[in-house]
Amino acid sequence: MLPDDFMVTSFLRLHQELESKWVDKVNEARLNGRLCSWVSTFHPCKLSCRIEGGFLNGSYNLCQRYIFDDGTSLSPVYADENPLGLGPFLLMGFTHGIRLSKNLHDNDIEHVYRQMARFMLELFQINFDKISGIPTPQTGFPAPIRPLTRKSHGILHEGGVDVFGDRNQGFASLNGQPNSALGWHSACEAHASLEVLKSLLPDLVEPNYNHGPFKLICDDFGLGNLIVRSRDDLTVVGVVDLEWVYAGPAQLFASGPWWLLDDRPINEAWDYHNGHPPRVASRYMRRLEMFTTVLKEEEANMLGNEKKELSTLIEWSKTTGAMWPHMILSAGFFDCLLFPCGQLQRHYGFWWWLDMLKGFEDREEVKKFAQRKELDLTRYDMQVDQIEELKFLVECGKLTSEDFAAQTRSVLARKPDDDANA
Repeated sequence: MLPDDFMVTSFLRLHQELESKWVDKVNEARLNGRLCSWVSTFHPCKLSCRIEGGFLNGSYNLCQRYIFDDGTSLSPVYADENPLGLGPFLLMGFTHGIRLSKNLHDNDIEHVYRQMARFMLELFQINFDKISGIPTPQTGFPAPIRPLTRKSHGILHEGGVDVFGDRNQGFASLNGQPNSALGWHSACEAHASLEVLKSLLPDLVEPNYNHGPFKLICDDFGLGNLIVRSRDDLTVVGVVDLEWVYAGPAQLFASGPWWLLDDRPINEAWDYHNGHPPRVASRYMRRLEMFTTVLKEEEANMLGNEKKELSTLIEWSKTTGAMWPHMILSAGFFDCLLFPCGQLQRHYGFWWWLDMLKGFEDREEVKKFAQRKELDLTRYDMQVDQIEELKFLVECGKLTSEDFAAQTRSVLARKPDDDANA
């Protein structure tokens, strides 16, 4: 279950103070010329440069454009630290173009799909010998073996749950997020559904790729991160926001793409209601057929793809229903109403799914889990009341942002035993 707006806001407030101080530090370096002086050191001729425009920022980054005296651009430069104390950075040439529009005609969609298919075919040629974060041979940055995925970041950022703990605990978000279930039935259904999904996984692994080679996975590779030449020329000139990249299973790469409608099928607007799929489902399935057709055509025209591995794996994900668990695995927060969960139920049969659910719900450990989640929800409601009081004090000017952050962190860090003894 997704965290509610109140808790997301509370976590975001905790980050605001640090973010504000960091942005002030960057701004100071912009205004006093230290940024330009530092950037000039990367030019082969040490030419001076000037700042062009204001900040350009995405969801997870802050960018600034620089123009050198001779108009030249740089080859990419990577580092995990800089002498200005502003943290890790990436310095690269500026890509001219515009972001791909969401409102495209079918003919335009096919043209864009062909380019995406070619990108995927090229990326599929890159192999890794294990699942991990991407190695950093240039900088030697100590990247963790367990990759920081978009999912794990979202769970931590919005739900306050660190998923890099003991893997044997299982279902980290469901267990650690206090309002992940809204009562006994909700907790039993969520836990049992995940157990059903877990039981299916052995049958949804393509045996030829079970032990590698592993592929380059990007959780944010989609239409929304394409830069095209212009509104009239949809030639892709850049693919951006590749920060959620890691080495992962080939099946996860070669699965029915989530991005076909430039929206994530795990979003609430796609949810099943009363056993019925959303209206957008039929449109998604038509686009899926369009993309697989285009992919096969491009695969046939590209050297090195005679075995048709990519299209074969994607067809396998469609036929076996494996594409739906793949989408669920990419979701930060699980809910039984998720579109891919509903599609998976339809694939195996509604009554079969209910029988499986009942078998898991009757287990003693699931009942104990549901009891604990009821207590978690009570504790969560208490935290909401306490943080609401702190927010009120901030709005009245009786509490600073720094004090709000510190006290909110203290409230969220309390253990159940702390509340019992209070």
